[in-house]
Amino acid sequence: PHPDIFFCQGDKYFQLLKKTFKRNTNIFLIGSLKIELNKSHIKQKNQSKKSNKKVLLILCSINDYKSFIKILNKCDLSKFEIIVAPHPLKKNKTIEEFKINFKKKFTIDKSMNKTKIINSCDYIIFGDTSLGLELSIMNKNIFRVYDSEFVPTFDVDNEIPTALSSTAAQKFLMQKKIKQKSKLIEKNYFYKYDKKASQRLTSILNKF
Repeated sequence: PHPDIFFCQGDKYFQLLKKTFKRNTNIFLIGSLKIELNKSHIKQKNQSKKSNKKVLLILCSINDYKSFIKILNKCDLSKFEIIVAPHPLKKNKTIEEFKINFKKKFTIDKSMNKTKIINSCDYIIFGDTSLGLELSIMNKNIFRVYDSEFVPTFDVDNEIPTALSSTAAQKFLMQKKIKQKSKLIEKNYFYKYDKKASQRLTSILNKF
């Protein structure tokens, strides 16, 4: 296929398309349509807990969970309550993989809506899920984990706090607050996190 019009979610790939298709002037930056469907309310500050242990949430996507298992198995997580949130499309496979290969005690989050657990956890680990980018914008204590044995779905860069080893992961989990480049993430991957992408899309289409 040879599209006549391109609509981009974020500035990073908008700039890439402009360089690739230099003669095409119909390349537009509109933001994310997906986030407009999200009706949940994730809080900037976490809810207080009764437990003395820190809560570590592992947000799994379709193919990233093996990196989590390999790297976190080498970490000291004795002070953490670990919750694994599998992707709905790979739920059974993810749970099976963790039960067989993960050496730490953990529980499974079976809810479709992650708002409650996100609001109550202290640290979040992710790999490929776009929800991780959204939580980075919200300045949550979140970082990405990749192991070199497995091929990442997205670029491994320094835009997002990333652990490529157990040592790096342990250091993040010792930080009281993990610094996020929230403005850069918003610009590169969402353009504007304002839930108005559909309005921009409609406005552009009405001009053709």
